[in-house]
Amino acid sequence: MKNIVFCVVVLMIPLIGMAQETKERSENWLIYKKANSGLPDDAVQCIKIDKSGNKWIGTESGGLVKFDGATWKVFNTSNSNIPWNNVTCIDIDANGIIWIGTWGQGIAKFNGANWTNYGSSGDYITSIMVDENQNIWYGTFQSGLYKFDGTNFTWIDPNTTGLGFYINSISMDGNYNKWIGGTFGIGKFDNVTWTIYNPTNSGLPDYDVRCITPDKNGTLWIGTWNESLVKYDGVNWFNYNPNNSGVQGWTVLCTAVGETGVVYIGDYYQGLTVYDGTNWTTYNTYTSPIPGEWLTCITIDKYGNKWIGIMGGIAVYNENGISYSIDEQFPSNEKIKLFPNPTDNIINVEYCLPINRTENVSLSIYNMLGDVIYSTALINPLLHIDVSSFPIGAYYVKIKSVKGTAYCKFIKK
Repeated sequence: MKNIVFCVVVLMIPLIGMAQETKERSENWLIYKKANSGLPDDAVQCIKIDKSGNKWIGTESGGLVKFDGATWKVFNTSNSNIPWNNVTCIDIDANGIIWIGTWGQGIAKFNGANWTNYGSSGDYITSIMVDENQNIWYGTFQSGLYKFDGTNFTWIDPNTTGLGFYINSISMDGNYNKWIGGTFGIGKFDNVTWTIYNPTNSGLPDYDVRCITPDKNGTLWIGTWNESLVKYDGVNWFNYNPNNSGVQGWTVLCTAVGETGVVYIGDYYQGLTVYDGTNWTTYNTYTSPIPGEWLTCITIDKYGNKWIGIMGGIAVYNENGISYSIDEQFPSNEKIKLFPNPTDNIINVEYCLPINRTENVSLSIYNMLGDVIYSTALINPLLHIDVSSFPIGAYYVKIKSVKGTAYCKFIKK
């Protein structure tokens, strides 16, 4: 029997009880919090993005979360074999296996179906990284650095390498050099020799290094606890701090570098600072919708969206406007169209679906803060909604059915 299809055209009418706006709405920001999403905990400690674009999110007390752009899947000690709900770090290997570090129960891996746990009570993991040979490097609080090849664990002896017992970060550059940050400064491993950089033998101004991000040219962008931001190009050291630059605070916890070389800097209680090589711009709770100023991580997706972990939720930021592929979110046999777009009064939503399906279909409208400002069931093929009273800005329309969820964005001009 042929599958009969009809189209629902939704004409948007005024929204009753629209949420009061407390911050400037902008198409450059999208905010996720426990109150407006499936995020189980607002204390977000790490975010990693897999090849399919799924976001894997580690929280302080809510476990691990997988977010595919529509659905939030939570893995905690109550519903899975994850060893602990305090997830401090994440990386993903070439086979798509998720590796996590926990604060108190060591490391674990998840293959999409089953958990394998390594470690025991008292194993406090601060950082984790998969190298070019699929070895797992992980740093600990008080126990130093380890490497796991899938079978054997190797402790990297601080007495012979010069590394300390307190490891804060692990990263790898394009030449497969390993860069380790901790309370001893920086350790570089070229797969043969260890080299230590600290304030006594280099231009590094602080012993306490919190993050190291190599850019595509091999330049390191380094966050420190006491001396803000450091740039190292392999020869010269440059220190950016509140006295000589637009960096707002003295403690930088995370950094990321975009494709064009723009540097994104996460400070401790100072928000996000963006440096394009000339100009410095800071976003905090007074100047943006960002839900907190204690930033823990910054990860950039393939669309240039910055996924920012905060002790307060997640902020997604893109100076060019948040973007993603509708096709990634929506089944191919169902389509959604918004027109006219931009609009100043009426927005039409056209949605096609098989009429022999009986599941419920819902429509919701979100502002760029992530707040739901309208929702309804798609029952009547014609629903009249006027958006002329909306503040100028960007909005998302979400359509959800049993088969899938889709988002489309429209602009109110």
